[in-house]
Formats: sequence, structure tokens, C-alpha cells
Amino acid sequence: MGTQFVVQLENRPGALAQFARALAERGVNIVHCAAGGAGAIGYAIFETQDDEAARAVLRSTGLPFVEGTPITVELVDRPGALAEVTERLGAAGVAIHGLLVVGRRGSSVLVAVTVDDEAAARAILDGPPAQV
Repeated sequence: MGTQFVVQLENRPGALAQFARALAERGVNIVHCAAGGAGAIGYAIFETQDDEAARAVLRSTGLPFVEGTPITVELVDRPGALAEVTERLGAAGVAIHGLLVVGRRGSSVLVAVTVDDEAAARAILDGPPAQV
């Protein structure tokens, strides 16, 4: 898994399309993506096949963004699993920059999370997947 980018967009019609077009024009293929918005602020969380090209596009657009190496976590597919893992991160003072569901395997959900303190998050999240 490559770099996970979280980019801030305006929450207006066409903002995500404009950003996606900028990536496409540079030949950047999106591997995983999620987006949303509330009020005036929108966002996109994405991973691509070419981190350097994605970074160059982001810099050229002037859009605010953060990036990091995602930590893949396997959660049991049940109510409360996401709440439990994010509560553990929050209690340790670890801020989540982005979180993507990247797959499912049997009764598990795979999420890729990017945080402000990777070492602290890994210490919290490492362990048997069934426990999360």
C-alpha cells in the first residue's frame, strides 16, 4: 500500500470532479478513494499508483493536504468495532487524518488509517485482528 493523501476541498458542486480531472490529466490512477463534505468544507482521501505524481498535482493545485503511510487494520465486521479502535487512538492522543475501507475478508473489514503519530498508533493497533 502506498501513501494515503487527505486533501481539503471546497464543498461545492464540481470541486471533486475538478480535482479528479487534475489527477487524470497527469495520468494518475486512483486506487482507493473516499470523499465527503459538510458546510463549506469538503475532503477527499485517496491512494494512487504514483505517489510522486499525485503529490505534484496536489502542490500545483494549491489545495491543503496531509499525507502519510497508512496502517492497515483488520476489524471484526460487527457494530462497535470501528468505535473501539478509534476510541483507543483518541484516548492515546493520536489524531486520525484519514481512514479508508480497503477490503473485506470473511467476517473482517480491512481499513487503512493515516494518523499524526504512526509509532503510537502502531503500538496501539498491533495485535491479533480478532481483538480489535
